[in-house]
Amino acid sequence: MSDGAENATAVSRARRLTWVTGGILLLLSVVIWFTARGELAGFAIAKDAVFASAAVLFVVGVGRAGSVTDRRPVSTVATLALAVAPFAQSLWFGLVPEAPGDPNAREDAWVLAAALYYGSLATLAIIAAVGIGRAGVLPAPWRWAPLWVVFWTPLAFVVGITVSSSAPFGTTTSRIAGHLVLDGPAIGTAFLGIVALVLGIREQRPRVASVTTT
Repeated sequence: MSDGAENATAVSRARRLTWVTGGILLLLSVVIWFTARGELAGFAIAKDAVFASAAVLFVVGVGRAGSVTDRRPVSTVATLALAVAPFAQSLWFGLVPEAPGDPNAREDAWVLAAALYYGSLATLAIIAAVGIGRAGVLPAPWRWAPLWVVFWTPLAFVVGITVSSSAPFGTTTSRIAGHLVLDGPAIGTAFLGIVALVLGIREQRPRVASVTTT
């Protein structure tokens, strides 16, 4: 086997391992999202840990060829920061100062902290998604799937809130709207997991032509 064929085989193997494993981890994080409720709510942090593991795997890759960002610094750092952000959420909101005797000031501080936190997440998500798309490692049009999910998440929330505020409580419409509000991010994550899994499975092993001499 020539050096070119060996390199092609290594690239294909790295992409398959990275994308299939990362897709499985994303889907596992969604399973935990839906099951870690009620008496199992204490296991919810496992969702963030599994999601972070998937994000790290996608940007580092099993070998550089598997990295969906091609290990470009800006998009790679943005993705890693996005992955670890949930673990710093309690610390961030713990910095909101007390305002004895002034509940309005306390509320304003919480609103500001939430705006900064979620605004930072949105910024990191856009940088990461655009970086993945521009890296061109994933095949078109699926390289832009993370960006689709970035826009899907707030859209699902807004649509869900709008519909639930007008639909009668307890109806099928109100229940669907409630799922959009609560589970919009999980739906997007499941979509990315399926895309990654399918792309990894479909990643073709390079064909090596055999040459015989007579």
